[in-house]
Amino acid sequence: MQFNFAHRNFEQNGKPTGFYPAPGLKFSDVPMPDARKNYGQNWTRSEITTDRYGLDVKWVVNDAVSLRAGAQSKTNDYSPYIYSYGSTLYADGTFDLGVASIGSQKSTNKSVYAFSDIGFDTGLLRHKMVVGINGFFGEYSFTSDNWSDVTLTGLSLNHPYVEKPVFGTVGSTLMYVGRKTIYRSIIVGDDIRFGEKWSALVGINRTFLSYGMFDKYGAKSTSFYEKWANTPTLSLIYKPQPWLTTYATYIEALQQGAVVGDAYKNFGQVFQPMVNKQVEIGAKINVDNMLLSTALFKMDGVSTYEHYANLSDILKTMTQDGKKEHMGVEFTAVGKLTNRLSLVGGMTFFNAKQIKTSNPSLKGRRPAQVSEKMAKIYGEYTLTSVEGLFLNGGVNWMGSFYYDSENTEKLPAQTVMDAGLRYETRINTNSVTARLYVCNFTNKSYWNSSGGLGEPRTIAFSLTTKF
Repeated sequence: MQFNFAHRNFEQNGKPTGFYPAPGLKFSDVPMPDARKNYGQNWTRSEITTDRYGLDVKWVVNDAVSLRAGAQSKTNDYSPYIYSYGSTLYADGTFDLGVASIGSQKSTNKSVYAFSDIGFDTGLLRHKMVVGINGFFGEYSFTSDNWSDVTLTGLSLNHPYVEKPVFGTVGSTLMYVGRKTIYRSIIVGDDIRFGEKWSALVGINRTFLSYGMFDKYGAKSTSFYEKWANTPTLSLIYKPQPWLTTYATYIEALQQGAVVGDAYKNFGQVFQPMVNKQVEIGAKINVDNMLLSTALFKMDGVSTYEHYANLSDILKTMTQDGKKEHMGVEFTAVGKLTNRLSLVGGMTFFNAKQIKTSNPSLKGRRPAQVSEKMAKIYGEYTLTSVEGLFLNGGVNWMGSFYYDSENTEKLPAQTVMDAGLRYETRINTNSVTARLYVCNFTNKSYWNSSGGLGEPRTIAFSLTTKF
């Protein structure tokens, strides 16, 4: 039996803002903002208080049967805050900034699960079956006068800061539940082993998904759906040698429709869910202390794209239309290259295109903000000169990508480097670990895969102890 509880308070002032070319302009038409600067207004702020608690129980009934169950509750309380939700950048280095004052909000998420693991034999077949249920219930509460926004115009990358504007009144009415999410699933799966070299994973998932927006009287809005789906999972595994495993997998999953964020004009719109499919064929090889993996895959997913509904809009509109398909190959390596050097790395190459779209100009195009080539490698080296000290870091490379769904503008490939330290020691009988990590330590300015300004140099420090 395990019980857990966590309390967290997070406050942020002067949150950085994203930049996007103004309607009718491309990224090549506007100057690159400097990653060394924080263009966020110093009067923007946010504060979130989070409480989480849960209980997990496992009971080994006998050698063949075990039971496991648990429940968790998480509450986020959002204090009134002010934030930037979008900047349209012009060719002369000026930009318009949208800012909003938001009233108090609260989210409550609860989840439960209960599973039984049962082992048995049928003739020459050995089974390990899992049967169970899990569920999730979420609510998001706010007030009917929860939003007041202002558009600041004529700001400059050289002089981006202005005085705080006057906002309208927010949060003066009673808070109500404006959004609900319900997820329920019944799962039956079986790990079947026949002989020393062959096995199969077979499963079926009966899923119910509901999402809806509500007004202050509890009436459903048009952004509401309920959907049931049966989604299978099938894997066939062959292990010809102790060091080699091959497999073929087919998976379906019910994906929740996208909820449009506050960075878009149609904020709050809910798109319909869809069943996504994936086929994968792969192999895993153990070589000394390294695990090498490769896989061929084909998967589809919901296709969304963003566009300016009108040239006068400061925010883009998010639209869901059809599906996107990815076909490719992936290589990964994990383990110890030497006694002192551990590595985690991988490369992915794939062909992505939009399919089943009602817009003829998008069919066959590469999905927006998707790189077809990616690679990363991270390592950790044990120093012998200082006991308990480790050096770590890595390189993340992202290939070029199209910013827009029509594929009219391609943004260049980018390389971002990280570096850090980890130190382990003991104080009395307690183990203590200190970590220092620097992301983008060269402070490179670049456009990321979402088309916004990449994260600047970020330094994180943590101290962990076990009693």
